Amino acid sequence: MQGMRDFAHHVRTATPKAQAKITASGHGCRWWRDALDTDQLAVLQTSRSPTLIIQAGADASVSPDAVLAMVARLHQAGKRNITYKTYPTLDHQLFGPDGQRRMAEVANDMARWLQEVGVEP
Repeated sequence: MQGMRDFAHHVRTATPKAQAKITASGHGCRWWRDALDTDQLAVLQTSRSPTLIIQAGADASVSPDAVLAMVARLHQAGKRNITYKTYPTLDHQLFGPDGQRRMAEVANDMARWLQEVGVEP
């Protein structure tokens, strides 16, 4: 956790020259700033559009418990436009415990959900 806190501080305080050199997990400084500064709960509380939240259960980068708690808060607040789908054995990059990537399965589930809510994928 301390390493992530240090990274977040660095992203938020880096000089423009240093920002150009920041890349982590394939994302640059601007992406990280936006991701770190966005209150996802607040955004979802105001959204009226159908929203699908996908969470990998073996994700070491995003806390599955925190996402589930956020979805529970949204549902308790009456948000019925939020759909939550979890993949208990997949990691952050959607690999299963056997080392096989399950992106096609997840993409198919997303396409099915889009059709269910009336949007053509």
